Amino acid sequence: MKVYLYILGLCLLGLDAFATTYYSRGDGNFYTDDIWATTEGGTGRKFTDYSITADDDFIIQGFDIVSLPSTSISIGSITVTSNAQLTDFTASCALTVTDLYILGQLNLAGGSVGAVNVENIYLFGASASLRLNVVTDAITHSGLLFVSSSASNPIIEGGPPNITGLLDDFIDGTITGDNILHVPTLATESTLADLPSEFSSETVAITLQKDYTLKISNAIHSAFTISAGSDASASNNGSIEFLSGASGTFMPANDANPFLNLTINTSSGITLGRGINIGGVLKLTDGIITTSGNTLAIVSGGSVSGASYTNDVNTTISGGSNASHVDGTMSMVVSATNDYVLLPVGDNSLLRVGGARNLVSPSPSDFVLTMAHTQSAHSNNTDLDDVNLKVSLMEYWDISVSGADVDNVTKNFNVVLSYHTNSGINTASLSTVHLMHYRGAKWYSEGDMGGTGTHTTDTNDHNDSVEGFIEAGTATFSPFTLGGDSSHDLPITLKSFDAEREGDALVFNWTTAQEINNDFFELEGSTDKKKTKVLASIDGAGNSNVDIQYSHTLQNWNSYQFFRLKQTDFDGKYSYSDWVQVENNEAQNAFDYIIYPNPSSIEINVETTSLANETINTYQIFDLSGKRYHTTSWNPTHHTIDISTLPKGIYMLMISTLSGKKKIQRFTVQ
Repeated sequence: MKVYLYILGLCLLGLDAFATTYYSRGDGNFYTDDIWATTEGGTGRKFTDYSITADDDFIIQGFDIVSLPSTSISIGSITVTSNAQLTDFTASCALTVTDLYILGQLNLAGGSVGAVNVENIYLFGASASLRLNVVTDAITHSGLLFVSSSASNPIIEGGPPNITGLLDDFIDGTITGDNILHVPTLATESTLADLPSEFSSETVAITLQKDYTLKISNAIHSAFTISAGSDASASNNGSIEFLSGASGTFMPANDANPFLNLTINTSSGITLGRGINIGGVLKLTDGIITTSGNTLAIVSGGSVSGASYTNDVNTTISGGSNASHVDGTMSMVVSATNDYVLLPVGDNSLLRVGGARNLVSPSPSDFVLTMAHTQSAHSNNTDLDDVNLKVSLMEYWDISVSGADVDNVTKNFNVVLSYHTNSGINTASLSTVHLMHYRGAKWYSEGDMGGTGTHTTDTNDHNDSVEGFIEAGTATFSPFTLGGDSSHDLPITLKSFDAEREGDALVFNWTTAQEINNDFFELEGSTDKKKTKVLASIDGAGNSNVDIQYSHTLQNWNSYQFFRLKQTDFDGKYSYSDWVQVENNEAQNAFDYIIYPNPSSIEINVETTSLANETINTYQIFDLSGKRYHTTSWNPTHHTIDISTLPKGIYMLMISTLSGKKKIQRFTVQ
């Protein structure tokens, strides 16, 4: 038995870009018979008719039965498809293969296979099985092992097989079909590059080990759930690095165990599919971490690489940049200090740091600072306690502080906001800049820079495009933003912005209540609220203190579902409206759903996520071989399906609508 059953030290190499794939064209010997073609339907030729390299891949397809070669060969991979077999009909095999993908049968029951050396073995699906009786020579397994939950247990005929490595653990029952990627050695680091496409139908659990670093350099597989480790202490868990080429949604395990370190160094950025805890170092080199409604938490003992906290906000550094920061909610446990703490948050690819300072002295307590920055107007930007002030329509921060020194009565903390060239601050009138706090249903000034507030110019340029900071004391926490009187060029007051369909056209209407130096508007469209395209430009009124109504009609708009206004001043400063969503013609007939929990053993729930102008008619369940298990009319009031009688394995749920649309999703019965 080996002790690393639930430990991962992943070691995968990218596939060679110049590898050739060969397809079986019938039964025969791997080496001596005319069974290999370079296309699925091509003419079979002998192994020796090709210039085979150690990177080449071989697929045994259909119902083909291929026996092991009798000559020493080294190849990249062998895939045994669901109805095919790789057998040991020869007693003098000498095969070395990097990856062995078993979706069908590995039949080594003949009793002698010669010498087989396999680095990585993957068993996928209910058709994957092993028949073993290897007693004369050895099968050496030196690398990874993955066994899906639906794979069959090995069948042992005759004597016990002479096998080493993690495959031996599968034979003796130490490893079962657990959907865990297992590793044979306590590696300290390795890079996750390409994995077989068969993983797309698997739910894969990866657990890092102490002091191990998992490096990811391509799109994160949607089926991966990655755990920092099995301990509540970060020092006993692993780290993760997102390198150039990494992208997609990162799904941490739902166990709250903190990662030791997390590094982002990919211009594509990463989206969090679940909240993440970091107990070591967060290193922001390149790329944005989008939390997507989750929280990136620096827990006790954690830090941000490059950050520096001092008693002077002008020398305090967040550790982020325009190129790399947290877009969404971030929190940090701050040890007892009276230093300024700035968090590297931002939005729309702009670093917009904010922070706090504990004023309790001489014995401040630890506190948790939580923050998110939004690069658009707060939903309520017109209700102010002082009618002579206005709040920024450019941005706001959600800031909260929790800890023993927060009593909601005494102003024990200063809140710190940053401003930049597009914040609308007139640096010639800094004394009238206010730090505005949304308390209850109104905005209140916590202090102006000529009175109880404080202004600091960012002369050291430590936080990218930040030009300066304003701070003021507060006893409670909620949204904060910049404010001021009419001497500041805070963006236009946008009262409304909406869109409606008129035939095939889309008509946009918006109203401003106040304009100061308003040059023009740009109407932007997007499919994902990330990548935008300017669809139209509309002149602004310049300066106005009365309501002005605007309207613009778009004829060609169906490529986009999300729209917003970008307003630009004469000096180049700009601000954005909130997004409005309009279903395009494709979305008008959209149909999609999700399955949860997945995997499951008792029942699954089906939730429709898009059902515009569609009515569900029936659902059917198939296994991977195409066998149908259920065909039932859809119950619109009961979306739970009993799967308790289904054998373990991977299934396909096909839901059909009355209009004839069909949508298939996979689920696993465990």
